[in-house]
Amino acid sequence: MPYCVVQGCRNYNVKTRGRNIHYFRFPKDPMLCNRWIDICEQERINLSTARICSVHFLQKSFEDVDNNIISKCRLATNVDKRPCLKNKNTGKSTSYIGSKLFNKLPKSIIDLDYKSFKIKVKELLLSKCYYSIRSYLDDTL
Repeated sequence: MPYCVVQGCRNYNVKTRGRNIHYFRFPKDPMLCNRWIDICEQERINLSTARICSVHFLQKSFEDVDNNIISKCRLATNVDKRPCLKNKNTGKSTSYIGSKLFNKLPKSIIDLDYKSFKIKVKELLLSKCYYSIRSYLDDTL
């Protein structure tokens, strides 16, 4: 029975049946797989059985496939396939840093729209006052 391995997510296929929630295997690409693992924030993940539910992806990450009999949802090949986590306090989402780091960012940055947020975080990489953010993002971007 597939279930979502993202920390705090309680979705599994029986519970979400009929709600149009899909479960995705971890990618075979090692770099992309490591990004997914970071976002899950779990100590141990069995990659052969682990799944992430569609709730953690942006809508633009999907393409619909209609096979006349069954309607499937899959990740598009031409977009960013990194899962997205929402901050519990603001509802803002980020797809390229983990939620622990996201929660440490100043409110003035978190409240920005996604594009501005991404630009601002990259600017922070250049400043010396956010060294820990820079070292983390260097590994994940």
